[in-house]
Amino acid sequence: MTKFSPTFQEIPLKIVGGNNFGRYPKISVEQTWNMIISDGWLVPFAGHKKNLDLVTSSMGRGLFSSIKSNNLFVVIEDQIFRVDDIGRYFNIGLLETISSDVFIDENDNNQIAFCDQKNIYIYDTVSGVFTKAVTPFTPIYIAFHDGYFIAAAADTNQWYLSGINDGFTWSALDVGLLQTKPDNVQAVVRMPGMGNQIFVMGRTVTEGWQDVGAQLFPYQKNTGFGLDYGCISSTSIAFSDNFIIWLGANEKSGPVIMYSSGGPITQISNDGINFKFAQLKNPKASYGSMFKQDGHLIYIISFVDPADNYTLAYDFNTQKFFYLSDEEMNHHIAKKIVFFNNSYYFISFNDGNLYELNSEYTTFDGHEIPRIRITDNIRSKDASPFIANNLTFTIEQGENSESSIQQLSYQVGNIGNIAVAANFPTLATVKQGWLYQITATVFDNDPAKTNTGQSFVTGNQIVWNGTNWTILQDQVSRVDLCISNDGGVKFSSNTSYALNRQAYRRNRIIFWNLGRSNDLVCQFRFGGLGRFVATDGFVSIYQ
Repeated sequence: MTKFSPTFQEIPLKIVGGNNFGRYPKISVEQTWNMIISDGWLVPFAGHKKNLDLVTSSMGRGLFSSIKSNNLFVVIEDQIFRVDDIGRYFNIGLLETISSDVFIDENDNNQIAFCDQKNIYIYDTVSGVFTKAVTPFTPIYIAFHDGYFIAAAADTNQWYLSGINDGFTWSALDVGLLQTKPDNVQAVVRMPGMGNQIFVMGRTVTEGWQDVGAQLFPYQKNTGFGLDYGCISSTSIAFSDNFIIWLGANEKSGPVIMYSSGGPITQISNDGINFKFAQLKNPKASYGSMFKQDGHLIYIISFVDPADNYTLAYDFNTQKFFYLSDEEMNHHIAKKIVFFNNSYYFISFNDGNLYELNSEYTTFDGHEIPRIRITDNIRSKDASPFIANNLTFTIEQGENSESSIQQLSYQVGNIGNIAVAANFPTLATVKQGWLYQITATVFDNDPAKTNTGQSFVTGNQIVWNGTNWTILQDQVSRVDLCISNDGGVKFSSNTSYALNRQAYRRNRIIFWNLGRSNDLVCQFRFGGLGRFVATDGFVSIYQ
């Protein structure tokens, strides 16, 4: 009788990767959340931190970085704020609307134009005067190109030119027409890196036009080519470097993400993502921005309708998609991103604050970022079952020294020690962020002090949060593993691996006894307030 001898193998474990899921889980469930690829390693996507409290009760409507005046312009509700390069902000004017998206651009005559999809308003950065312009049409989008403000007219195929560097002059004679198909203009966008070229974008078609300097009307349509896709939502349009990118469609095709560098379009959304787009309930509620994270050009598009509720990021450097989210796994909060004063800033869907976006931040304004990697499916060539003995991969350890103090959204200052109730401060004097060391078991029950009724023990660190005391706890970074033996349909409970604290830099993780499977998927959750840097590994199996 021949004795059976198992065969051991090491199967590659793809820690580094993007969203490569198929239309059905059996094809692939590969996903990455809030991380990107750099030099063949998985690294964090940029975190953010609140920079200014403007109008906390409402979300942002528009954001613009003015090169000529070196100011940010932020629109919250009906208010427009000017933010200077040292963080001071000033209310410069009011709009007649409170909820529609606002498009902003500037000309060479110190004029900032605001289009709230009802009117155009002009702010003179020298005189400080804010005035509503009179237009013979209803504007829904505005941009600047070759001396002109260019505005799309609502519910028509018309787009208008202002006077040269004059946002107050709009003539019914200075009109271009979108003519390739029966369509309405959604936006007119300058083509970055292409000098005198613009794109006139409808719902189902896009035309290229060039400023040829003609006397009666300076722009001429490029008759050599047209783009047979329009724009589902003008808020999905973003441009940087040599690219315009948007969520496109036409009368025969549903939503796809595409870009152009001045010529024919390139579709970048893959089968799995296009299948997901086909399930969108409200694709018009989509918002796009572009920015560079450490040299990586990234397009972010958020679908904010509650029935959709997710964010995708596309990295042009690695040509990979990733998911982004907020700390609650809803869509990312960034609505519009701009570069100003050597950093990136954004307005939010959640409130009227201004945030800074930076890879130096490893939290979402103090909150833990949900970083997740779901690997591609591990199968034997003949689909026969196998035993997964262990898995291992390399990860950075020993770099993070974490405390829950990093989760706080306010400044913390060490005030002193508390041993008896009389050491607590009074309610009249205590400030948010005051931190104390507890040196003996104590109750906060002195009526003349904060008197919260809380009790603390020796070694506690407490900080006043504005209402009562928060006990700070040390936190340890960890990696949680869930496995699926049915191709990613159902996952097990978590098995956690605590990462080493600062200065203990062992860099290898091993999880043992993964069980029997014929279609193994691993889900890793990287938990903690610091950074995570990981690369590929192996799964040891035998059959």
